[in-house]
Amino acid sequence: MARKQPPQRKTGINSFWIALIGAFVVGVLVWMVLSFTNNNRISSNTNQDPSSLVAQDEENLSLSKDDLPIRMIPMEKRGKAPDFTLPYLNGDSFSLSSLAGKVILLDFTATWCYYCDLQAPQVNKVVQKFKDSNFQAIAIDCRESKDVVLAKYPKGNKGYPIVLDERGETLSIYGINGFPTYLILDSQGRVAFFQSGYDDNFEMIASNIIQYLLKNEI
Repeated sequence: MARKQPPQRKTGINSFWIALIGAFVVGVLVWMVLSFTNNNRISSNTNQDPSSLVAQDEENLSLSKDDLPIRMIPMEKRGKAPDFTLPYLNGDSFSLSSLAGKVILLDFTATWCYYCDLQAPQVNKVVQKFKDSNFQAIAIDCRESKDVVLAKYPKGNKGYPIVLDERGETLSIYGINGFPTYLILDSQGRVAFFQSGYDDNFEMIASNIIQYLLKNEI
């Protein structure tokens, strides 16, 4: 006589609820990890770049706790900017060392860069403010041909001279990985300020640093 098989348990509903609960738990864990990561990123950016915060008054943007302009690199921590030689748009040669003794603004840029154009009005205000002092700004257009740059700047400048880094060699030497990037060099050719990307407060921050360097370190 054939033995009866024991009835099988119905597991479909149980499996459904187990899968649903598992998916919910995984979702919560992912949310917690992402929240933790974002909070750390915000905290890190705040500590490294106080100028990215909205200032409540001009004093917050003028001096740091050490009575130095905000975001200016202290003298003992400044690195020497590498020398380079690049052509102007008219073909003449430019060397950074030719500006020895001046305070210099280096503008690493490209014609397609939206944030370069957005920052440009503030940069030009800074350049105009110090045009009659011991100061010079140089734009370094990176990885573009002469024709491309001249199509946008037919006069060969953007309120200050443009030099061509067609192969990106100077870009690599300086370790620049995004546009715009701005450096201010003191009269000894050391990097006293660095900014990568756009900043609403560029004009005030850069002006305070340049003014300090011209008044106190030359």
